[in-house]
Amino acid sequence: MSDLLLALGLSLPIGALSYGALSRLNGGSEPRRESLWALGLVSVMLPLLLMSVLPGVMAHLPHPGPVMMGFDTPEPYVLNVKPGPAVSASGLSVPWSLLGVSLWGLGGLMRFGLEVRRELRLIALLRAAIPAPQEMQDQLSALSSRLGLARTARLGLIEGRLSPFTCGLGCAQIMIPRAVYESVSRDQLALILAHELSHICRNDWIKTLALRLIGCALWFNPFWFALERQRRVGVEQACDRAALKLFSDQTEVRRYARTLLDVVRVGSGISPAMGFGVDSKKALTMRLTALLKPTPNRMGLMAAISVFLAGVMTPLALAQISYIYLAASGPVAFTASPLVGETTSRFGPRDLPQLDVPRFHRGHDIKAAEGTEIIAPAPGRVIKTQAHERYGNLLVLDHGEGWQTVYAHMQGFAVSEGDSVHVGDVIGYVGTTGLSTGPHLHVEVYHNGEALDPAEHLPGLAR
Repeated sequence: MSDLLLALGLSLPIGALSYGALSRLNGGSEPRRESLWALGLVSVMLPLLLMSVLPGVMAHLPHPGPVMMGFDTPEPYVLNVKPGPAVSASGLSVPWSLLGVSLWGLGGLMRFGLEVRRELRLIALLRAAIPAPQEMQDQLSALSSRLGLARTARLGLIEGRLSPFTCGLGCAQIMIPRAVYESVSRDQLALILAHELSHICRNDWIKTLALRLIGCALWFNPFWFALERQRRVGVEQACDRAALKLFSDQTEVRRYARTLLDVVRVGSGISPAMGFGVDSKKALTMRLTALLKPTPNRMGLMAAISVFLAGVMTPLALAQISYIYLAASGPVAFTASPLVGETTSRFGPRDLPQLDVPRFHRGHDIKAAEGTEIIAPAPGRVIKTQAHERYGNLLVLDHGEGWQTVYAHMQGFAVSEGDSVHVGDVIGYVGTTGLSTGPHLHVEVYHNGEALDPAEHLPGLAR
């Protein structure tokens, strides 16, 4: 869970850097390049993508830590057999990481609910649509043939102050507001239909729907939505260019611009899907400028992508990889006590002839109430969680540089094998599983396979 929160947090500065860098690369009156803004969206998702991939990659990288101990030797301070299941305890205090993930999930569900409501409104709008006149259907069929579309989209008229739009996953649908249809000429209508058919050829509706779903996970990140708005402007500009390619007469450019202004004037509402209209005056200005006063891009597309990768995505990706790797295998600094409580047994030899246990105690026992949180004393990676016959619920953290810590008799786990943890993260709860006389934590410290006195290395356990 800590890795998830880290990835979500990193998406904010990455989004800010990506938006700033792409605004510079796509500055002034230059046409918005959809591919660059899409690359910016990928960069925002990069921390989450790396989080899902890196654990498997790290497992195959050389690791400086030793091979984990087998724990075949019985642990001393034991009496009653209470083997417990290796599951998280219920009814315990909630760790901060779980609270953060819960809030993130709640926000995502709320965002998803808004998207569902939006789709329901769109469905109601489509059901209320009436078939378009035959003349418009004929125009659409002719344009579809020129574009090489095998199927002609469903064409309908709708009521309301909306812009023309395209939607549909299986069967594409083009909706034209009645007010727009009645206010434009036949030639202007052909330009609008060509624009909407360009959306269908590019599968823009499917791409946009996928990004809206991803936006549910990144609901807290304003830069994601800023990048998506700019991408949509780039998409509309690309469809403008594709539509004009169907008409050889250069005078169509001015007619196209006039049509865009007429549609905005008549159907000023925001389009419920990808379409001919615009969402803002700024977007309208950019599209008109790109049509009437096109400015060549100062940098080629591949050069711009290379600059963006070199300047933003690659350094941030390497930073995250380095952070996760160092968290699992970097220099160790034990800065937190795993548990605050009464010491009942220390590291070293002891005489317990009545018990079938070793005479040398390899750990440090801390008495505490059952269910008390146990925290990680240093960054590391969980390399073992199991229900052991004598150790009970057993957890091992590998801190890198040959350092490992062991926690036994736990009531349950708050992490799983393969998880990366940070200082202060809750890893489990005090219990009395395995062979134990009562609720307590047995903690051991190893360096290069040698058992060391935990009191000399873990804060709060000094003699």
